[in-house]
Amino acid sequence: MFHFLKKIFSFFWKFKKTLFFIIFLTVVFFVIRFPWNHLLENLAKNFQNKSPSALHTDFDRLELKIFPPGVELKNFFLKYKQKNLNLDSLRISMDLGQWLAFKKAWKVTASKEGSFLDLRFWKKEKALKEDPSSEPIKIYFIKASSYSLNLKLLNELFPNMKWSGRASAHFDYEGSIKKQENIKALLNLKAENVQISKTQLNTPLGPLNLPPVFWRKAEIALQVKDGEIIFKTLQLGSASDSFIVKMKGSSSFLFSYGRLRLNSYNFQLQMDLDKDFPSGLLDLMFANYKEDKGGFYRYKLRLTGQGNQIPDMEKLEKF
Repeated sequence: MFHFLKKIFSFFWKFKKTLFFIIFLTVVFFVIRFPWNHLLENLAKNFQNKSPSALHTDFDRLELKIFPPGVELKNFFLKYKQKNLNLDSLRISMDLGQWLAFKKAWKVTASKEGSFLDLRFWKKEKALKEDPSSEPIKIYFIKASSYSLNLKLLNELFPNMKWSGRASAHFDYEGSIKKQENIKALLNLKAENVQISKTQLNTPLGPLNLPPVFWRKAEIALQVKDGEIIFKTLQLGSASDSFIVKMKGSSSFLFSYGRLRLNSYNFQLQMDLDKDFPSGLLDLMFANYKEDKGGFYRYKLRLTGQGNQIPDMEKLEKF
């Protein structure tokens, strides 16, 4: 018996390269032909069925991607608390650059009608500087960018308003997603030819009609640091637009378990509008801070307050 087994082993060893090649081809054929997409679709459907009732997702087709490794969902649909989001595709894959740096990072790419959003995220455990001996907390890193965003996509999120224009956005986040400690964030948003249709808002005092707005340029730059949101730049409109808004200042906040609550704020606000632009709402709110500049009206004031309380307003001499 031993002599027979020895002959079989000698035979396989003699043709080991050929056998290895045959096994390799068999494995490759199995991987290629195995219905991975069908298996992943079933797993995704099961996950969807077990998701919270407030969250509903759906898609037409799921595809496995080899490079970079990941999956892509075609015609992806998301509904959460009466808000709908439809995407042409949603791709989830490994961020190879970060993995090569020994960071388990993931990349999400969403696209719809020529608009693209790239989202990268990873996490690590970090001890607090004030108490190095304490249990490390999970710090999340998020980087998002969109170089081509069609603002008409906002029509789905805000159905009472009609949007148009193009924008680019960049967002960086570092910190916990449960508590306020060590949160650092940056947001930069630039847009061109922003148009918002006439809108009616329902308020406790009755419906409020807002006139249509057009801004050739808009820019917002925010920084989050040490429990404050700092408005580094906020300008809606350029010199040739009929309605221009400028604001700067900061507000402190409380952030706990995914909820953001305003604590206090201190803003400087300046609004310029042509005399033929409807000003009824601004006159109702800021009539004491209105200045006639000849060809246009200007409202200039400081707003300070705590939480949801009615803000204190004072005239601002210089913005």
